[in-house]
Amino acid sequence: MITERYRQAYVNGAAHWMAFHQGTLLTHFRYTILSFNMSDEIFNEILVPDSITSEGSLVVFKESLCLFQQCVNDNDQHYSVWIMKEYGVATSWAKLFRIDLCGGLWRPLGLRKNGEVIFSTRDEDLVSCNYQSKRISYLGIHGTSGDGYLNWHAFYTDTYVESLVLLNKLESPENTVVSGQNKKNEEEGEQKEAGSK
Repeated sequence: MITERYRQAYVNGAAHWMAFHQGTLLTHFRYTILSFNMSDEIFNEILVPDSITSEGSLVVFKESLCLFQQCVNDNDQHYSVWIMKEYGVATSWAKLFRIDLCGGLWRPLGLRKNGEVIFSTRDEDLVSCNYQSKRISYLGIHGTSGDGYLNWHAFYTDTYVESLVLLNKLESPENTVVSGQNKKNEEEGEQKEAGSK
């Protein structure tokens, strides 16, 4: 089952969502990842580490699937960040680091190229957190206010891949005619210049 709060992560040609199996007994409840391969149009299941027993969210970091695992105990609230080193291999999950929910940090949204975690705060600010130095940088972006459920959707981040392909410069019959006409005009211009010398 997938709930609407779980965001998707797109990596390796597939969309991924956190999901869970709910059995008849509490012991049969477990988290998993549901993937949908866009080219084959096939659903698959990717297992998460056995220690993932609480809610989490998926992001992409350095072209790998990552998982933010929420850990809430009495006086210990933190997120563990996991990365799947080899796509589709359940045994390749590795814990990258742990980040404590201090300084008003509330919900992780993604990872930056430099490894810092983008968080929303309880005051609806967008911040970047260096987990090693525990330095929090405010990014100057303030979200909407509302109850806990509305704040869940105040910010959204996603990954993208830069491309040098110019869509308006693709080869087409129209461009070929224009290119041919331009070449003819250039040749006529060169002949005029040669004749005037």
